[in-house]
Amino acid sequence: MSRAAPVHEYAANPVIPFRWLESAVSQRIRVMLTEGPEGTPEKWDVESLKNEPRVRILLGNRYEHFEFAHCYTESGGEFLPVYRWSYRTYIAE
Repeated sequence: MSRAAPVHEYAANPVIPFRWLESAVSQRIRVMLTEGPEGTPEKWDVESLKNEPRVRILLGNRYEHFEFAHCYTESGGEFLPVYRWSYRTYIAE
């Protein structure tokens, strides 16, 4: 699965992430998902990063969980926070 643009480390420019988060708190945010299993979308929209330090997406009968990787990437003119896959949980039947 190809990924977009180079990843920028948080420490390289700490001003951009803070300004970006301030404006992003009250609107839907697009994030980049990495290292997820087959079928994981490359980008995902979340309600807010303030309330969602982790991203959880439903794939079939399971949830895939992603955590903020403390870096950002540029994709299609957008500066996106990168969330790395961390674990999976299954839906109880």
